Amino acid sequence: MFLMASMAKITARTKRADGRGHWPAGKRRGDGPIPRRLRARMERAIEGGQISIRGIARHLGVSDRTVRRWLTGEHWPVSHHLDRLSDLFGGGR
Repeated sequence: MFLMASMAKITARTKRADGRGHWPAGKRRGDGPIPRRLRARMERAIEGGQISIRGIARHLGVSDRTVRRWLTGEHWPVSHHLDRLSDLFGGGR
């Protein structure tokens, strides 16, 4: 019984937010990488002190860690986040 309860807790923590099961191992989440020009504008703004990673995250309603993963290419943002990033940093995708 204890093992089953433990497995249920682990499974609940590892399921996707949309309830469709687990993410495939090694698959990047999201719709595509941040375009080079947009990434460059983001990095310049961060390095120049105009905005912080936390500020970007709060504007988009995601965690700081998520924004860091997008910048390193570990994960990709979904299209509505890419649109909001484009709005925030000017210019199109």
